[in-house]
Amino acid sequence: MISFIRFFLLFFCFLSFSQWIEEEPLLVKKDSLSFYSFTKTGVAVFRFDDQNELLKSYADYKEPIPKSLENVDLVALSAVSDKEVVYFLYPGGGILYKFENNVIKRIDNSYAHRNQFSGHFFMYNKTLYLLGGYGYWKSKSILVKFDFKSGSWDIQPTFGSVPEKGIHKGDFVIKDNLLSVFNFFETSSEFNALNPNIFELDLNSFRWFKKGVLNASFNSDVTKAELVTKIPYKGSVFHKNPVSLIVQKVSPFLNSIELYRVEEENTIGRRSSLIIKDKLISYLINGDRIDRELVVHDLENILVFDSISPLYNDTSELLYYLIFAVFFLLFLITLILFYLKKSAPVFSVSSESVFNQDKAIAISSSEYAFLMLLISSSNNLIENSFLLESFKNNDISLDASIKRKNKMIEELDSKFFMCFSINLIEKIVNPKDSRQFIYRLNSSAKFFTKIL
Repeated sequence: MISFIRFFLLFFCFLSFSQWIEEEPLLVKKDSLSFYSFTKTGVAVFRFDDQNELLKSYADYKEPIPKSLENVDLVALSAVSDKEVVYFLYPGGGILYKFENNVIKRIDNSYAHRNQFSGHFFMYNKTLYLLGGYGYWKSKSILVKFDFKSGSWDIQPTFGSVPEKGIHKGDFVIKDNLLSVFNFFETSSEFNALNPNIFELDLNSFRWFKKGVLNASFNSDVTKAELVTKIPYKGSVFHKNPVSLIVQKVSPFLNSIELYRVEEENTIGRRSSLIIKDKLISYLINGDRIDRELVVHDLENILVFDSISPLYNDTSELLYYLIFAVFFLLFLITLILFYLKKSAPVFSVSSESVFNQDKAIAISSSEYAFLMLLISSSNNLIENSFLLESFKNNDISLDASIKRKNKMIEELDSKFFMCFSINLIEKIVNPKDSRQFIYRLNSSAKFFTKIL
């Protein structure tokens, strides 16, 4: 009896769990008014009519799906639509399917490459491409294209500023012939880092351009970045973290990140979501947690604008900064030169020389004594009569003493001028007695004594 009860409980749990993990359909945009919802057994086509009512038509596939798809979650496929045709790419690249006339068929002659997981699958000028991805322990930056005639994938060479360390789990936005690539990781067995730059790939010339440095707006942890739902929308991409009320609208060609708020965390589905006619379409698990429900929201009703900021510092902005820096540097140099020209030169006086940081002149003991009299006096001034007393000698006449003083001052001043290009001594009339002179050191210079 106990064994029977245990078996019954296990069987009941198995049935409940099987219901709860029902596979999520894959949503694919068909055109501006309609979209597909793919399952393993059939496809539903939804279309908005003129009254914005959502109309649905469903049909089972005419043929069973390929065996290679039976054990693969459809939401793990990458899809590209082209009018009535949808192309599905197997995870990691290589195997390609085509949906047409209500049949999914494999159309490649390749194999499961397993070399470009999370690569960007897209169509340009009717050619299918796969860019970047991760495989065999490292991220790639290769671009491959599908040859419809041979059914094989060929490498398309690219040039310019190629992201050399690979592109893993990035954002991709196409406008005209330009593919913007950003917010991706460089991954290997040794490192896993967010590339801080934004790139553009010209799909006509296949040349890469580095546009600038991203602002700090994205999660640098690849594990957390994997949880972010990304929904393309009119040259932009919406980001929604499952445990956050913040939604980012990233527009690389407008260089902007707009932040919005939502009232509930589960407003946007975890994996399969898209936007048609400004309406957000998602599959959400219902309240009983046994089924998925297609939910449609008007963007204007669920998003509350919060703020806007630049996505990256572009090269033109960097050029403006460089120009400003050059002009500022020139201004600073001019200001310093002007200051040095106008500021007082500084000299040191020792018992043997007068010098600055560049040059020096030798002086005699009498010249040193004369300079010390000036430096030690008030305001570097000394009256002629006081100075003459130091030159008087009982062995010579007063007239000879005056000539001796004047000669010493003239020779010292001349020697100083020839070396430093400025005068050392200034001779002015005594304001108290116009018959007397006053000697002083050059008022535009500063003098300090130095003991050697």
